Amino acid sequence: DPTAVSAESVEVRFNLLSALLTRRLSLDLAVQGAAGFLAQDEEKGWLAIETPERTPPERELFKVELDEVTVRDSQLTLLPYADSPDRRYPLLLEDFAGQLDIDSVDVGDETAQRFNFEMSGSPTDGGAILFRGEVQPVASADDPDRPIRRVTNLEVQADQAWLPDIAAF
Repeated sequence: DPTAVSAESVEVRFNLLSALLTRRLSLDLAVQGAAGFLAQDEEKGWLAIETPERTPPERELFKVELDEVTVRDSQLTLLPYADSPDRRYPLLLEDFAGQLDIDSVDVGDETAQRFNFEMSGSPTDGGAILFRGEVQPVASADDPDRPIRRVTNLEVQADQAWLPDIAAF
């Protein structure tokens, strides 16, 4: 998986009183000065991030959930999927900033995550691009190995950006 990120700083916020009363630790991350690379997967789309499986302890004291990620003063390289490797062109966004909200939703008998996002950046060729949308988990009756698939709704707005940068999405 070519998805990678490094950051100058990551701030983790949570409400201690709420965590103690509900036994749910909802984390909000603020990422500053990140450099990231995100490649679109042919089947899994943009959020093809696999989280490692973990065996929960017999009795968890808190249910830990990531609720929100805010990014500021960062840089992101996006690599849209193309049928041919020689038709894949990376898009470097500077001054990258935005927010990702993560919600747990029930899909059939399983719990999955829905992602809502709004992020913007400045391509190195000039202009500005705004990405807004969601990644919604839906039940998949076609593939028993993948009972949940993800559907992405993406809105792209550009202002004085180079057309090939926008057309890749």
